[in-house]
Amino acid sequence: MAPKRPLKSPRPATAVVSKSGKVHGRGSSRALFCDDRGRFTLSAYILMNVVFDVFCILNLIFIAQTLRENRGLYFFFGILMAGFFIVSVYDFLFDRLVPMHAGQEAEEHGYSKS
Repeated sequence: MAPKRPLKSPRPATAVVSKSGKVHGRGSSRALFCDDRGRFTLSAYILMNVVFDVFCILNLIFIAQTLRENRGLYFFFGILMAGFFIVSVYDFLFDRLVPMHAGQEAEEHGYSKS
């Protein structure tokens, strides 16, 4: 029987603590794409739009090659891309212009939600 080697314990997880006191893991996507208040950053919105646009363009190419007809496809995928962009801009502005949700504000001032 082979001698048993001692098992190495995994490296302990490191955490990032934001200014608000929330703990995020170092590899957490929340730590990469969110600010200290938990809102998406501008770069996260840009990345989401680029990924969605690439997805739409790849679908457009695939469907055009499969069906051999592209009538209406450019309009359909253009509307999808424009709609996603408009919703992203609205969400970004809403997060920046509305300071807090009512429930969070009440809790910070010592009031209960009930």
